Order: sequence, then C-alpha cells, then structure tokens
Amino acid sequence: MFTMRIASYNLYEGAQDTYSQLQDFITEQDIDVLCLQEVNGWGVGYPKRIDEFGESIRFPHYVYGDSNTRFKLATYSSIPMLSSRVITEGFWHSSVKTTFEIQDNTLDVWNIHLNPRGEDDRLKEVEQIVAMIDPNQPTIITGDFNSLSEADHYPDDFIDILTAQGITKFGKKRLRYDVTSRLVSAGLVDIAADLGVSTNTVPTPANKDMHHAAEMRLDYMFVSQGLVRAVKSIKVPKTPLTDSISDHYPIIMDLEIL
Repeated sequence: MFTMRIASYNLYEGAQDTYSQLQDFITEQDIDVLCLQEVNGWGVGYPKRIDEFGESIRFPHYVYGDSNTRFKLATYSSIPMLSSRVITEGFWHSSVKTTFEIQDNTLDVWNIHLNPRGEDDRLKEVEQIVAMIDPNQPTIITGDFNSLSEADHYPDDFIDILTAQGITKFGKKRLRYDVTSRLVSAGLVDIAADLGVSTNTVPTPANKDMHHAAEMRLDYMFVSQGLVRAVKSIKVPKTPLTDSISDHYPIIMDLEIL
C-alpha cells in the first residue's frame, strides 16, 4: 500500500511575518508532498529561504516555481521526485508539475496559482493544463484557483454582495464557474465537493485582501477518476496557527493506494 498526505497552502506574501508559525504547522502535520503558492522572496538572498525551509521541515526534495510575476510557487516532498517541470508560458504566474512513483505506476501532481484578474484568463490557463494531462494517468491538480465552484451553492445575492465590495473577478452580472466546471468536464473530480466536506478557504482572521472579503472556497484538490477511491480524507484545518499564518487556509488530503 502507498500512502501519501498532500497539502496545498497559499502563503500571504511568502509568510514573511509568520515564517516560524508556518514551520511549526507543517512539521506537526506529517505531510509527504507540500504545494505552496506565494513563496515570494524565497528565491533570493543567502541562504535562500527556498533551501532553508526544505531543510527546516526535513523535505529533501523540492522544486522552485519561478514565475512571470513576483508570486512564486514551490513543491516540497519527503519522497523522491521522478521528474519536475516549471511552466511559465501561457500562465500569469506559473505552474509546477511533479511526478512520483507509486506502486507500479506514477502520480502527477500539479501545483497551480491561477490568474487573479478574470475567469476568461483563468480558463485559458486551465485549458492549457487539460491539454497536457493524460486522463488515464493518476493526477492531482491543487492550489489557488482564484475561482468559485457551483458545488458550493452560493446564495442568489452573492454576486450583489461581491459587487458592492468592488469584487468583480468572479463575474460582473452573474457568478462564473467556468474554471472548475471545465475541470469536471475533463473528467477530474473536485474531491472536497465529492465527499461533501467543502468549506471556505478564505478569509482567515489575518486577511488583508479586499478580494477575500467574503467566505469563499478558492483552493481546491481535483483528482483523476482512478484516484477517487484512494482518497481517505480531505480537510481544511482551521486552528490558531492557520488563523494567523496566511489569508488562505491550507488543504490537506490523505491517499491510500493499493
């Protein structure tokens, strides 16, 4: 049996003011694969925080997702990576694809941070990812999608609430679910919604982003059809630590692959 605990976490501005709390949280969670978004500033200086963090949490394998913007990504792992690829072309930020060996097969993990501007821009990025995945290959797509899901049943007046706060990136006259719907149509499964445990991932009490002014789920784990049975749990930990580390809450999923 192959077991894996995978987490995704968007860090506010690289967790510059909450770095030690981040280390404490990750260490206590016993994570195998960690996908981080907004590791801003981690690739500069000496020693580089991208290296220092891996050593501090005892993750010997990692890839730094240098981006087109200052919003960087990183994927860390306690288990060896067969390969990794950072893709910047066609992405506002970047995406990181890592491949792991599982039993007699391989597992692809996509760490993504989609365009913050509008759904049309994000949809183009997702179309690019869909074109690159193999539907028969065990796959996880996780990260900050900057998009909503119809599965979360937002109230009818939610678009009015957002518009009144100057938030239009999720639609101007109606809520748009193009990104998450496209992944579903491609055969991927929004596992939190599938298990009936979806909950908001923003805002936290530490939130300073006006675009997170209402409770929304912006962070997801989509899995390929063949992995659905392997998912044992998925959760969004809301603790004193995660209340303060970032403006997003993390997602943690446990897999058991026979």
